[in-house]
Amino acid sequence: MQTAATLEMALDVNLSIDIKAKPEKVFDALIETFTNMRTDEKGTVMKFKLECWPGGRWYRDLGDDKGHLWGIVQSYRPPTLLEFFGPMCMSHPVAGHIIIRLAEVGDATRVTFRHQAMGNVIEEHRQGMPEGWRLMLEYLRKDCET
Repeated sequence: MQTAATLEMALDVNLSIDIKAKPEKVFDALIETFTNMRTDEKGTVMKFKLECWPGGRWYRDLGDDKGHLWGIVQSYRPPTLLEFFGPMCMSHPVAGHIIIRLAEVGDATRVTFRHQAMGNVIEEHRQGMPEGWRLMLEYLRKDCET
């Protein structure tokens, strides 16, 4: 049973998008998206490093060996699966998980994205993350279809 208190400690973002491109192209663009993440409608970019293997780090690169760990690669199976666990952008006690699956559907690739977290998930993240991830997927579609 979920109570108001447990809902305040949880985040669950489920998104899906169809992209008119082969899974290999979409997966390559997804990796690019996770290293040069556009964060707003203006296309402002945050630089990341992504070590593409199980156990690899995904972290925000501020240069001079400074940065923020967002996650650890849990599963890496091109061109169908990318999975992370870690705090993502939350700098407080939280356990997070992102899973991105790609499947060929006709002449398109369906990307399903889920970000779940529990812990000290603040209201700002519960409100902003769904829109931020949706925007990321829209940029991914534009990158693949143009």
